[in-house]
Amino acid sequence: MAAHKILLVDDEKSLRFLVGNSLKHAGYEVETACSGAEGLQMALKNPPELILSDIMMPEMDGYEFIKRLRMQGGDSYVIFLTAKSANADLIRGFEVEADDYIVKPFQMPELLARIKAGLRLRKAQSDLEDSNEKLRAALSQRDDLINLIAHDLRNPLHVINSYAQIIGSDTLPPQTIRDVCIRRSEDMLRLINNVTDMNHMENKRLRFLVSKINLAMVAVEKFYLFEPIIEQKSIKVKKTIPAMLPVFCDSRRISEVLDSFFLAAFQLAEDDSELSVSLEHKNGCAVFNLDVVTIVSGAFIERIMRLSDGGKSWNDGLDTSVHLGLIVARRVVHLVGGEFYINKSDNENEVNLGFSIPCPDEDSIEKARERIIEAGGILAENS
Repeated sequence: MAAHKILLVDDEKSLRFLVGNSLKHAGYEVETACSGAEGLQMALKNPPELILSDIMMPEMDGYEFIKRLRMQGGDSYVIFLTAKSANADLIRGFEVEADDYIVKPFQMPELLARIKAGLRLRKAQSDLEDSNEKLRAALSQRDDLINLIAHDLRNPLHVINSYAQIIGSDTLPPQTIRDVCIRRSEDMLRLINNVTDMNHMENKRLRFLVSKINLAMVAVEKFYLFEPIIEQKSIKVKKTIPAMLPVFCDSRRISEVLDSFFLAAFQLAEDDSELSVSLEHKNGCAVFNLDVVTIVSGAFIERIMRLSDGGKSWNDGLDTSVHLGLIVARRVVHLVGGEFYINKSDNENEVNLGFSIPCPDEDSIEKARERIIEAGGILAENS
């Protein structure tokens, strides 16, 4: 661990020598300056964590030194070393935003104790600011998310409402109205489910019911489920899926992961393009891959790729429900001990989406449960 950096500013050479050596012996990295002007220059060029400064110095006294430092953004913790103990002098020191003072002559144990306390306080303040920044970012994301969810719910509701008003007329065949309303209702239900899962995930309540499933069969079933989208976009699907690939996992969770990948692929895919889908057993893992020829720009692909690292930027070109689905899918894959990835291929217009989950030859429900617990997941009560 790097030593804490301290700047000692005092016009007394003997004090700089004695205090400086004592601080170095205590494990601190120490720089010294003989005046406020020199101290200001050093503090701005290479900011220390803590400054020990005399008040009465030539050229620029300690008050002016710290005042100018604060005006230029310096945030080092400041302790005045002073022979002035009058209340007016101390108040003036705090007015220029010094943090503490110690009256000369002082004992080194007392000074070291003040330094340790100051560094602890500075770290606490830094940690608090980091927490506040994360909170501000989270609140901003929450507001963006609420607006996007409202938008993505409003659109299908408008469609359903519009179609409901023409039921019984000769404008459209009843089957068409029914199909559109069902698809739009499924979109809303999927969005609501993803929001619920994300809330559980953020509150560490995402639970897993482990069983043995044939992942290959689950993947094949998805093609029947999404056949209308495949036909609508005239996508040619190239499948490389075995008849059997057993894994120990949560059947519903892994099915939702596949849903999220397929929906993302269909949204990214260019009409009349080819979608390559593969599932294989490799190096003790079940590896699922989707290769998509996309109409999305390279800049959007770069933003979408950030999802692999846990990013949650809402302007990545995906619908809110699809975006949330991938966030939940990434977390689910990690909680079962697997890997989640979104990559850009050598071809600028191709994206690779995939995941791998453990399925070693000697696997069992007990081992799968252990992997989930080790990754921070929670088992369902009857798992």
